[in-house]
Amino acid sequence: MRLSTVVLASGLFLLTACGVSQTVTSLVEGDHYEVTRDGVIWVNWSSIGGPPSRTEHAVEADPTTFEILRDDRFGRDANSVFCEGKPLDHADPSTFRVISTLQEGARAYVADARYVWADCDFIEGADGATFRALNGDYARDAITVYSWKWPIDGADPSSFRVLEENPEYARDNTGVWRGSLPIPTDRPDEFRIVGANYSTDGVAVFFGQDAVPGAHAPSFHIPGGYAIGRDRNTCWIGTQSTDCPN
Repeated sequence: MRLSTVVLASGLFLLTACGVSQTVTSLVEGDHYEVTRDGVIWVNWSSIGGPPSRTEHAVEADPTTFEILRDDRFGRDANSVFCEGKPLDHADPSTFRVISTLQEGARAYVADARYVWADCDFIEGADGATFRALNGDYARDAITVYSWKWPIDGADPSSFRVLEENPEYARDNTGVWRGSLPIPTDRPDEFRIVGANYSTDGVAVFFGQDAVPGAHAPSFHIPGGYAIGRDRNTCWIGTQSTDCPN
């Protein structure tokens, strides 16, 4: 069984004119499960409003079958699944698995054979059997594409791809999205990232998910050293034209 990494903050010794003063911080553990022959405990550390403080509560789990999972906020015994020490409703321990973690470059998702959760939150309607995490905030099952735990209306899971150059953006055969918001282009195959939150499909220019009216797409670029857009006619901050820097 595995416990979260324990971090020891070393003492800091300061020399002063009157002698030596010493500042020593206490042992601070990360949030974790503790498993003994007598039971399972969820330990939580908080520093809100003051120095780190340790709280713990008993988990109604069987210590003889309890297992800490790859995302160590989750554990299971022979009968139940737990997230941060609390039962995860409807979860089947025999088929429960960690799909992805934040450390792996995707959102943290877990599932069993039927259901899916983002962190500890149940995703309504998601299919645990076919669910998979994509890069960034995206995921999909056989029927639906998700931005974190929110379904993306109109997205096609079979052709949905996250853009390698910026995982905030994705596209399928019919459209382009930034998060769960559609970008108003009918040229998804020509879509590309320009930079500084700008993109283009070769005809129109977009800032985030909004079109930039009047921008000249073929000449639009990001001038070196500036977080603004520029085309052959003018410069742009967001969707508004502005004077160009000298």
